[in-house]
Amino acid sequence: GMLIQNGRLCVSDGAWNAVGFLSDGSVITGAPGLQMSLTDANGLVRPIYALNKVRTPRGIYLYTPDYSSTTRLTAAGVQVVLDLAPGDYLRLGQPLTGTVSQVVHGTTALTIGENQVVLALSDNNTSGTTLGGIEVGQTITINAQTSDTRWHDAVFSCGGGDMLLRNGELTSAATTSRAPRTVLGTRDDGSCVILVCDGRQSGLADGISLRD
Repeated sequence: GMLIQNGRLCVSDGAWNAVGFLSDGSVITGAPGLQMSLTDANGLVRPIYALNKVRTPRGIYLYTPDYSSTTRLTAAGVQVVLDLAPGDYLRLGQPLTGTVSQVVHGTTALTIGENQVVLALSDNNTSGTTLGGIEVGQTITINAQTSDTRWHDAVFSCGGGDMLLRNGELTSAATTSRAPRTVLGTRDDGSCVILVCDGRQSGLADGISLRD
C-alpha cells in the first residue's frame, strides 16, 4: 500500500486501501488512487507505473533511496538517473525536478545516491511507453497526485487491507472466518478507533471475524 513518512512519498499504492494521518492528527482512509507521471524537456508526459516496487514489464518504475542503495535490476532495460537538489524528495501534489546525469542500457543495477532518483523501464515492457529521447543534461519533472487531494497533506500513511465498513454499511469483505485482527475505523470528526484482537491460541485467544 501507499507509504508516506514525514510527508515523503516512499511507496506507491498498488490499488490498495490506505490510512493517512494529517498534521492536525485527523485520519483519512480509502483507496488513494495515486497517479504518477514524468514530463521531459520537450513537454512530453509519460505515465509512471509504480514507485519503489519490483520492476515488471507493465511500465516505467521510479526508484528512490527509500527502496535500496541500488535499483537491484539485472534484467535488460534502460535506467535514467536524475540528480536532485539537496534535500528534495517526492511529495504528493508537489512537482519534483531533476537533471539527467546518466542514461544506462543493459543489465547492471545502478547505485541510487542520496540526492538521486532512477527511472527504469524493462526492454520487454508491454506498456506502449518508452524512455526514448531522454538525454544527459535534460530536466525531468515528476508529479505524484491523488484524486482526493486530502492525501496531499498526509504526514504519514500506510497500506491497509479490505474496507469493511463504508458509510456505516458492511461491505462484502466482512467475512466470518476467525483470525488475529487489527482494525482501524474513522469517525466523522477525523478521530480514529483501533481494535486489536489476538488469535490462533485455542481456548485463550480464538481471534475474531471481520464481520464481528
